[in-house]
Amino acid sequence: MDISSLLTFGSILSFSSLLIHRQRDPQKFYCITFDLDDTIWRCRPVIERAADTFMQYLHSNYPEIAKLYPTKTEWRTLSAQVAKEYPDKKYDLSLLRKLCLEKVAKEAGLNPIDVVEPAHKAFLDERNQVMDQLFPDALEVLKEIQAQGIQMGAISNGNAVVADISGLRDFFAFAVNPETAGAKKPSMLPFEQALKWSNANAPCEIIHIGDSITSDVQAAQKFGCRTVWIKSGSIWSGTAASLAGDKVNNGRGDVELNSLSELLPVLRRWKVLR
Repeated sequence: MDISSLLTFGSILSFSSLLIHRQRDPQKFYCITFDLDDTIWRCRPVIERAADTFMQYLHSNYPEIAKLYPTKTEWRTLSAQVAKEYPDKKYDLSLLRKLCLEKVAKEAGLNPIDVVEPAHKAFLDERNQVMDQLFPDALEVLKEIQAQGIQMGAISNGNAVVADISGLRDFFAFAVNPETAGAKKPSMLPFEQALKWSNANAPCEIIHIGDSITSDVQAAQKFGCRTVWIKSGSIWSGTAASLAGDKVNNGRGDVELNSLSELLPVLRRWKVLR
């Protein structure tokens, strides 16, 4: 190859590199991810209602089990015991419930095949009834982000199934939970999976929004995302801002908000939204 050809080849490489460089704006965000429980909706009333429905289902359909575990108190004690028996599975709440159902079915002399899936579905169907517990302006925030063409995803430690929530499913391009990721936040695995499923090429092109200072804010910061701390968590779930204490010294988020309703002005200031 002569010198003129080398120069031409080098020019092509330089031009190609320039085009590749221009494809991604380093200051632009290509995905916004949300935690769900105590970020989009109030967690405690949703969980308590689902637990009540679950116990009612057991009493109506499997009285043999209900006799052994008549209330939520006994069931939660059982759940804690099973979690200790399967420490490598404790991140997966759905699997733990199924393991509990398998155990109690055998104790009650029933076939686990007839019990596990129907009973778990009774809980999960109610677990997904969240629309009446949305935080104020949650829908407005999601609609505005969607209207401006920004991709949204969910990264949750809970077992709500976004695809089965009719009022929310259309907002989220993907949903990561411990079952899909094989771990729960603050592990990096959920964030790694979200990056793979998102339109972003790198963590710095993602904004993560959540209520937990450790599982959401500090974990997402460690991964490389920009973060928003929504201080709406509950005392019950252990994610309230008042419980953060010294944990905030390890990272407080790029922005701290008292409610989701304050998010849109921040996204406009960051030029994510027009």
